[in-house]
Amino acid sequence: MLGYNGISICVSETGWPSKGDVDEFGATLDNAAKYNGNLISMVAQNKVTLLKPNSDLDVYIFALFNENMKPGPTSERNFGYFNLMIFSGVM
Repeated sequence: MLGYNGISICVSETGWPSKGDVDEFGATLDNAAKYNGNLISMVAQNKVTLLKPNSDLDVYIFALFNENMKPGPTSERNFGYFNLMIFSGVM
C-alpha cells in the first residue's frame, strides 16, 4: 500500500501475562488463555493479515515458562505459556 511490497514483517515475540499487580487489570489467567488460544487458532488456520493473505506467518510465543527471578512488575514474571495451559485446564 505504501510502495514497499517486497518487505516482510516479523513480530519477534508475542504473549499475554497471566498474573499482574493490582494496577495491571488485564493481566489475568483468563485473558492470557484467550489471547494465546486465539493466536494458536489463527496460526493453525493460516490466517494472516488482510493486506497480505498469502504471506507466511511465523509466531514466537513469549515465553515458555514463567520467570520468577525477573525484576519489574508481577506481569513481567508471568508470561509462561506452559504454566498457563496447566493452570487453566487446557492440557
